Amino acid sequence: DPGSGKSTILKHLAFNICSNRPTESQFSDLVPVIIKGSEFAKYVSTTSKNLSEFIIDQIDKKYELLFTQKLESNQLLVLVDGIDEINITSLRHTVVNRINAFIAQYPDTKIIVSSRIVGYKETRLNGYFSHLEVMKFGKEQINQFITNWYLSVVSNSDNDIENANHSANELFNSIRQNKSVLNMASNPLLVTIITLIHYQGGTLPERRASLYDIATSTFLENWVRQRE
Repeated sequence: DPGSGKSTILKHLAFNICSNRPTESQFSDLVPVIIKGSEFAKYVSTTSKNLSEFIIDQIDKKYELLFTQKLESNQLLVLVDGIDEINITSLRHTVVNRINAFIAQYPDTKIIVSSRIVGYKETRLNGYFSHLEVMKFGKEQINQFITNWYLSVVSNSDNDIENANHSANELFNSIRQNKSVLNMASNPLLVTIITLIHYQGGTLPERRASLYDIATSTFLENWVRQRE
């Protein structure tokens, strides 16, 4: 589902590995590399080179030696984000084949590939991969997200924590009383939009199309206000 947090999970994983480097764990020696599926697809469409060559030659030349060493020692964590964003089916097939070939060449290298469910079945990765789905937010997670959002906003303004908690509680109570809105709020992107609408004083819609319509207006108003 769009906005379910696939890209955020990959970034969060990479950040945690890098920021907790001194800590001894099974990930302490790994070097994470995030690759946008669309960028690798563009590379694939113009060259016959493989995924390992893309990592070493294209991501950042100053880390070429590091990537080479980590790749050869199976200490590279490859995170390919959004192969569903490759619109041309034949090109997506080619990208998937290059990823499968990479696994055949480096079977002990850890790799995670993200994709929306729609369109994935026709270009599935091979049996090496386990398939997992990002879970939706439950009520507790929705509540925590809204609270964190409001606290983050006030930390950069008047730091009125009491008002932030009040606004967060008010919004969460409104959400849980409406099954349609609660269902939309289980998606991280949509609950972000819902929270922004509430923050701007808007009324929460009950249909996704209406939510997008209000969100577009809200974002445009914010953009105009910031430019003034």
